[in-house]
Amino acid sequence: MSDGLWERLQARALPTETVRFPADRAAADAANARLVDAAAAVQDSLRRGGPTEDQAAERDAAQAAVDDLAVQEWTVRALPPHEWELLVAEHPAQPGAAHGEDFDPGAFYPAMLAETVTAGGGETLTAAQWAQLFASGAGLTLGEKNTLINTALSLNLSAPVVSEHVGKGSGRTPP
Repeated sequence: MSDGLWERLQARALPTETVRFPADRAAADAANARLVDAAAAVQDSLRRGGPTEDQAAERDAAQAAVDDLAVQEWTVRALPPHEWELLVAEHPAQPGAAHGEDFDPGAFYPAMLAETVTAGGGETLTAAQWAQLFASGAGLTLGEKNTLINTALSLNLSAPVVSEHVGKGSGRTPP
């Protein structure tokens, strides 16, 4: 390896992704319902000559309420390959497991999130806390749980690929 390539590889940061969930689900549901209703009223009015100023203002206010919702931010990071492989090895699949994974999902997912997920304020949860959160059904919806798990898996098990056929200056279009 040339010194230039080695230095570039050493300088690369592992990927991260920010996931956002509403801090207050009831407020988010209400704000989104208001926006849907206001947008529907504007659409309905368009069929009859156009929305009134009041309808447009309500739609804009409803959109602002959605935009201003408090969110819980989670930063999900990729682990260095040796740490990922060690984490998988620490939670092996049970012999004869039918799920087809190299790990035991019930033990691995909480451990994976403990290693890869940080809350907006820099706080983390232990594997035991993640497992308890999953078991209790409180605090996270199934969709939120799956979003965090899938984001962590994606960051650690896949890599974006730049097509050789498309790119700045390639003069080519996708096949």
